[in-house]
Amino acid sequence: MAEPLHASSKLKNCFQVQMFLRKAPALFLLLLFLMIFSSNSLQAQITSKSNGDWDISETWDSGSVPTASDNVTIDNLNGNTTITVTIQPGTIVEANDLHIGQNGKLVVYGTLIVYGNLTMANNDPELVAGLDATIIIHGDAIISNKVNINLSSYFIVLGNFSIDGGGATNININDASIYVFGNFDGGNTNLSICKNYDNNTDDYKNETCHVGTDSAFFNNVEEDLISDEIIELVVACNTTASISGDNTICEGELTTIAVVLTGTSPWEITIQRNGVNDLTMTNINTNPYTFQVSEAGVYTVSAVVDANCSGTAEGSATVTVNPHPTTGEIIPD
Repeated sequence: MAEPLHASSKLKNCFQVQMFLRKAPALFLLLLFLMIFSSNSLQAQITSKSNGDWDISETWDSGSVPTASDNVTIDNLNGNTTITVTIQPGTIVEANDLHIGQNGKLVVYGTLIVYGNLTMANNDPELVAGLDATIIIHGDAIISNKVNINLSSYFIVLGNFSIDGGGATNININDASIYVFGNFDGGNTNLSICKNYDNNTDDYKNETCHVGTDSAFFNNVEEDLISDEIIELVVACNTTASISGDNTICEGELTTIAVVLTGTSPWEITIQRNGVNDLTMTNINTNPYTFQVSEAGVYTVSAVVDANCSGTAEGSATVTVNPHPTTGEIIPD
């Protein structure tokens, strides 16, 4: 006669999981939503509230200085006066996305790194870069409507640079070094002062400005015409992937694993199970990225690449799979 299976066995755990999922699918979905929502909340939205330096908490509505994962807005939609945020000499500041809007002004004397996109729109937003400033945009620079830009330093866009403001967009250039690694669309602006700055721009220099594509940039790197500090900032990568989702399931069931990403979409990630079995997922545009698995093991991200560079990965998700009972008697507690 077969031995009875007692409630303390792994089989009981498997049945409990099954009954929970059958009776409470809404709770399961709620937990998944909270996991995704909490991951999205890692990217805070921070807006300027008064004139001040970027690295002073009183400048921002959140009462905290923006970090590399935060989306930052500089504007004053509720007043007629301009709010000016200043990046002082020797200061390096970072943001995910940066938007300069109506009655917003950013003055850069130090270094500004935007890992997402720079957007400027609405009436009279202004960006001023001093002689020793460095501005690096890892995503796109998108300029529209009546915008004022004054450049006297490095302005480097690793994505595309587009201007759709007609003659209302005013770009003043004085001894600036401008590099756009993607496509450039200058619209009807006075950026033509830098020769014919279009998609076919090659390395060009005069007393007013130095313009070029990624090829011109790296040619100048090889010729030691660009400082090591700027090179390091351009090639540095803020792309990360953090995986999580420990769970116990029964044979034949699925569990969801989440990967929280930073950087610029689209991403490409490579997943491993127990350090092997590489599976590469491409053209990812959702964050967090979720996928389902049914096999036991420890899942990790072995590689992550965004639109600009290769990044780093961390974390793991351990999935335990319990077998279904085949024979015997189940004795409840």
